[in-house]
Amino acid sequence: MATSYRASLVALALLAACDMPSGSDCLPGRDVSDWVATEHSPESMSVPVVSCGRMVGWDVSMPAGDHPSVIWGVEKAFGGMAGERIRLSTEISSSGPAAIRLRPSLESATRVEFGFAEMNPAKAGMVSIPAQAVPTAGGYRKIGLVFPVSGAGTWRVSGVDW
Repeated sequence: MATSYRASLVALALLAACDMPSGSDCLPGRDVSDWVATEHSPESMSVPVVSCGRMVGWDVSMPAGDHPSVIWGVEKAFGGMAGERIRLSTEISSSGPAAIRLRPSLESATRVEFGFAEMNPAKAGMVSIPAQAVPTAGGYRKIGLVFPVSGAGTWRVSGVDW
């Protein structure tokens, strides 16, 4: 019994160490593990970025050559009431060429866009949509990335906050 208790304490301590508060060695950003893919170029590859026990972004890569489809995107539905003010920000970094565009956006439940920001070209930095009033109950937060039509590249989309 004492061994089981000690094992539980060790497991809790390890779990707590893996979920350090921001400001430590953890990457910034909220957990995006429940965001869903909306568009993915069939040639692109997405790998979750996990830091301190939570998914904080995606490493997205494209191979060399010409690409018939150059769009990658994710989104998350949110609840809430009409008139509520919401925002969205995200960061990008690249170990290769700049992406053509990074575009976070906000859409109503009826899929009408009511807020967006763009980084054009998108190699490194943060892009933010200031707080906007939601026109309907609920809606979507979206992040889109447009790749170059040819050539290899790797981009990290992370630091998502709302």
